[in-house]
Amino acid sequence: MKEADPMLDLRLTHLALLSEIVSTGSLSEAAEHLGLTVASASRMLKKMQEDSTTRSSSASGAD
Repeated sequence: MKEADPMLDLRLTHLALLSEIVSTGSLSEAAEHLGLTVASASRMLKKMQEDSTTRSSSASGAD
């Protein structure tokens, strides 16, 4: 049986966090609903921002 991709789980967690932030309007409430600390949720958001910036730069050809 093929093992699950840990990066897929991470991305799904990121999407869940974004969804909860939109639903609750609050990072701290979203983190609580997902069983995360606020610090952990904040780091996840920072990582998502960095990843999206890196992808945007790569897609536009800027290195």
